Amino acid sequence: MRSERSRVFTNLNSYLPDNIAKEIAYSLPSSSINARRCDVTLLSADLRNFSAFSETRPPEEPAAVLHYFFTRAAEIIERHGGRVHEFKGDSLLAVWDGNGQKSAAAALAAGQEMQAAVYRNLLPEHALEGLEPMALGIGIEQGPVLIGSIGPAHRRTHALLGETVSIALRIQEMTAELAQPILLGECAARQLRDEALQSQGSYLLSGLKTPHVLFAPTLDDSQDSGDSLVQPNAAPIKRRPALIFQSSPL
Repeated sequence: MRSERSRVFTNLNSYLPDNIAKEIAYSLPSSSINARRCDVTLLSADLRNFSAFSETRPPEEPAAVLHYFFTRAAEIIERHGGRVHEFKGDSLLAVWDGNGQKSAAAALAAGQEMQAAVYRNLLPEHALEGLEPMALGIGIEQGPVLIGSIGPAHRRTHALLGETVSIALRIQEMTAELAQPILLGECAARQLRDEALQSQGSYLLSGLKTPHVLFAPTLDDSQDSGDSLVQPNAAPIKRRPALIFQSSPL
């Protein structure tokens, strides 16, 4: 019995973060909201153009690409003190506890390492004929969230909710519009004054009502001369018109 319970918990822990797996394993089923407020740092990462790639390939190939991406990204995130909240489609959402300088720096370091690892080992130098090359876009932001379990007792889901989640996801979407591999929101950028960050201007993010100033890490000379994390053969992406309200330095 003890061995079976241990195996069940281990299997559950392979799908959920450790603390959530323990809470579910050792609690009675409930149909009420079981959630708490906390301050976190979020990293949203998405493989752009993955759907177009999948459309032209047998399903085993996209599965292998996603398996490598998720495995490598999770390893990097956990090494930098974060945890993967969920894998969804061709994207993931990672969480660091706290909204200070340490968690912001850890998320940025993880994002930069993910970019380097993915472009070096996963994405092809040239896209398939007729397709734009795949690219990894990463958005980072900090703020309060509600985290916990919701739904009926027989079918619960572990949720991460709040404005901060929406902002992080929209910032990640803007990486394609601004042709930047990594973008940070104002709250995360404010904690990284020692980092070389460049304002990209103020944008009204999709579905939100308040403009947000976005920031991108500045590439050093070595990255510009050949070690850039942006694919050299990727087609240029035009800026979205009529969304810039202001441009202000941090």
